[in-house]
Amino acid sequence: MAIEFSIESNSEEETCAIARKIARFFHPGDAIILDGDLGAGKTYFVKGFTAGLQSKDLVSSPTFSIANFYRTDTADILHIDLYRISFVEEFKDLGLLDYFEQSVVLIEWGKKFAEYFDAYFLISFEINDDTSRTITFSHQDGRADGTSAYPEMSDGTSSYPEMSDGTSSYPEMSDGTSEYPKTSRTMAELKKILKGDALC
Repeated sequence: MAIEFSIESNSEEETCAIARKIARFFHPGDAIILDGDLGAGKTYFVKGFTAGLQSKDLVSSPTFSIANFYRTDTADILHIDLYRISFVEEFKDLGLLDYFEQSVVLIEWGKKFAEYFDAYFLISFEINDDTSRTITFSHQDGRADGTSAYPEMSDGTSSYPEMSDGTSSYPEMSDGTSEYPKTSRTMAELKKILKGDALC
């Protein structure tokens, strides 16, 4: 099941601002595939995303290094570029999957391996003209019942790492529980953040 919505960006700066605004919505264990042609704004999005999590690290496209890590106070950001990776076995052999549970993962050119992921966010960039982009957000889950889309941890549990203060890395639900949101609610919240009055 996929729920999606789109937003317009009219400049590279606005793409960065959109990413910066939503960065704190995501948590360790989230995989985010960035899809779009060369020059569509994927790396600018990552720059805004890391700024939104207050990383001081320099962001660059990892076309040749394959992966870059950016440090933040709350979680590592793992930035992957799979442009030069052709087969899923090559991807698995990189050893990057070991870091997925403890990182927010942004993957450029990852849609070709999308079926490998049990659940992921897809952010697509469509070039309208020299400056304008349509950015579409969706969550790919495969669960028709709308249950939690977040994958289990390696030990088979569904809990995510605690923050440094001992609290859950996910906010409580409106009823005071800490269960993870259903897909529909997750996307509704993301849309609400993006439809706010001002970009950060």
